[in-house]
Amino acid sequence: MRKKKEEEEAFWAEYIEQRKKQKAKEEEELRKLKERQIKRKERRKEEEKKLLELKKQQEAQRIKEMEEKKAREAEAKKKRLEEAEKKRQAMQDALQPKKFQEPVTPNFIITKRAEDGSVVPGIDKVRSH
Repeated sequence: MRKKKEEEEAFWAEYIEQRKKQKAKEEEELRKLKERQIKRKERRKEEEKKLLELKKQQEAQRIKEMEEKKAREAEAKKKRLEEAEKKRQAMQDALQPKKFQEPVTPNFIITKRAEDGSVVPGIDKVRSH
């Protein structure tokens, strides 16, 4: 009976030892798994950070391009307005000498009335050219 008890104790001791080894192995695997998980999270975080930075750069580039386009459009509009003003000024300058060449004459005459209210004789109401 003693021998049986010793065998049983040896069996349980060996079982406990195997169980400890198995548990240590499982814990090591779990630790490695957690380390890989942490590394994946860090990589994902870095990738998200890079992606966010890329998006910011793209947005900044888009805004810059829009501002440049607006500036080009404003410059083109300014040129068009300057050209239109030059044409208007040229037309005005072309018309200006004609005004001074032809004397302006009224097509009517203002008649004065005498103190008694009668029209002064000898002055035509309308002058013919």
